[in-house]
Amino acid sequence: MVEMALVIPMLLVLVFGMIEIGLMIKDSHALNGLAREVARKYAVGEIPSDSEIQTDFGLDENDDNKVNVDVKMGFVGEDGNVAWENYDQSKAIACKSEIKVTLTYDHEIIVWGNSTKTLSASIVMLQE
Repeated sequence: MVEMALVIPMLLVLVFGMIEIGLMIKDSHALNGLAREVARKYAVGEIPSDSEIQTDFGLDENDDNKVNVDVKMGFVGEDGNVAWENYDQSKAIACKSEIKVTLTYDHEIIVWGNSTKTLSASIVMLQE
């Protein structure tokens, strides 16, 4: 009985920790797929709405936690380096620039109370 009282708390922390890591991996994988999808839409000239991005990630308008989107376009300079600036659709279409989409999401850690872990995904795609 005493041994079980000593082992059960450690076992529960281990099990719930594995569940939490699994949830973080799921969210990270979903965020990567969504970043690829959003970058593809920007690359072909479609600009998805913020609510469409939230819905694709599985969030609704009542969720406090949102996916943050940062879109940049890159131009290759004479030195071969890419200069990134905020996305401007008229410039991007005219120049056939690179599109860089960075998504961030604050994953709420359920097991250890009120804390979050910021997950991010970044994709670079050539404009078509």
